[in-house]
Amino acid sequence: MTPRKPARTVRGTPGDARARREDGDLLMDRASLGDLNDPRSRKVDAAIAVLAGIAYADATCIALLGERSSSGDHSHAVQLLRQADPQAASDLQTLISIKTQAQYGVAALNSDSATRAMRAADRLGQRASEV
Repeated sequence: MTPRKPARTVRGTPGDARARREDGDLLMDRASLGDLNDPRSRKVDAAIAVLAGIAYADATCIALLGERSSSGDHSHAVQLLRQADPQAASDLQTLISIKTQAQYGVAALNSDSATRAMRAADRLGQRASEV
């Protein structure tokens, strides 16, 4: 059996963590401008919330581990975040499960999925601001 290659990571500074947290805050500000009663708007809002959650996850990983994932595979980011904060990793996994439909799908996103995305991103933002 071939040994599994470790996921790619990049080192980060406290300033990098702060910048990624601020990116997440700006994205969440934009996501909250939408109308969750409008099926097309919820899809866009959820897509933006996914991006915010990824930024917050990066901020948390940098703050607690000194590095963030640089892999194109988001499951590696979930694994890295799990080392720092298992609950935050669960929230990131929720966002990743919604990502493809929200960002690339043609159909509107249902209300439950959009609400789950917004809540998961909010929790990731709270965690990023605590570390």
